[in-house]
Amino acid sequence: MPRNVDGADPAFGSILRRSRGPGPKRAHARSGRRSHRLNGAIVLLTVAMLAASCQMPSPGGSPAPSPIGTASASPGSPYGSPGLPTAQLSYPHRTVFVQLFEWKWTDVAQECEQWLGPHGFAAVQISPPQEHAEIDSGGNHFPWWERYQPVSYTLASRSGTRAEFADMVGRCRAAGIDIYADVILNHMAAGSGTGSAGTVYTKYSYPGVYGTADFHANANPAYPNILCDHSIQDFGDPEQVRTCELSGLADLRTEEPSVQGKLAGYMADLYGLGVRGYLSKFFPLGEFRHGVGAGLLAMYVGIIELFLEFVKPVTLAMRLFGNIYGGEVALAVISALTLAVLPVALYGLEALLNVIQALIFSVLTLMFILIAIEGHGSEEHHPATADDNTGVHKAPGGADQSQPVAA
Repeated sequence: MPRNVDGADPAFGSILRRSRGPGPKRAHARSGRRSHRLNGAIVLLTVAMLAASCQMPSPGGSPAPSPIGTASASPGSPYGSPGLPTAQLSYPHRTVFVQLFEWKWTDVAQECEQWLGPHGFAAVQISPPQEHAEIDSGGNHFPWWERYQPVSYTLASRSGTRAEFADMVGRCRAAGIDIYADVILNHMAAGSGTGSAGTVYTKYSYPGVYGTADFHANANPAYPNILCDHSIQDFGDPEQVRTCELSGLADLRTEEPSVQGKLAGYMADLYGLGVRGYLSKFFPLGEFRHGVGAGLLAMYVGIIELFLEFVKPVTLAMRLFGNIYGGEVALAVISALTLAVLPVALYGLEALLNVIQALIFSVLTLMFILIAIEGHGSEEHHPATADDNTGVHKAPGGADQSQPVAA
């Protein structure tokens, strides 16, 4: 039972007050409360004055600098222009990234320096940087989805050359912006033709990269039981989804070590040029270029964020269990102290509340998952199909099996 400031039961305290009035002990308690209130008001006033003084410019001085300054392009860059606005990296908790779909590398670099860096963005997701098919037939005049038909892993696409790509990554990182690359690991281009870097290819033959045995449509002695020479007919069949072709695209034997080695080499090349992905937000080693203190602080925050990735699901589950269990305990107590009619109505209300709680926590869990994987991208891509006899490309009607992956 709650007790008053004198330590007595409330009913007994009221009797004392009526019988003897406020004695010295009571008056002392009231005085103490007034003193605490006064001290609290003084503390709040002091904090407000300090906050105001921190925001005011010093006498005769200039106001706080803008987060946007001017600086030259990265040293040695033949593509940048001097005097481009760039960030002073005053955003220690950058979290938002933007997808610059189909942008040229030179334009991405300029966007990083002039807008994204100064306004606190964290990263850019770019279109696939590898050599791709060039499609100009059958009513398709260089459509966007040709970027999703790899010919080789040479970094030469219609967005620019390898040199322009490397320069873009360096300039963006200098502005505090990481680069997430959309990479295609599941298939190669359909039909035949010449790639954006000049590679002449036919389906299942990509010079310097893959031969016929590297695809599920052709026999491979090392995997005699894994073979599919037609398109996916049943997307509910996991075996078909893993091994058959999507809309005529040459499906790679990703279980083959030589194929895995080429894919790993491609991603290692991107990483060596400075492309970063999901784990970079937990281990931001690039912050050490701004000083040891900034680097250590960023690493400390990153470790906490990594810990939270594992803690969030546990805490959500515990909170949901606690809410539901607390309601059950309350219902049990009410049932023991009242008639049966009231608990029956409350049980119905509690069941409704449990459903709402489960829905809310499911949405929260989905949001956390989406935030965690957002850096990998999730845009649906529609590759081209090809008639194996004519090599004419056409837009497909089905969904794409390949997904963007951050290197």
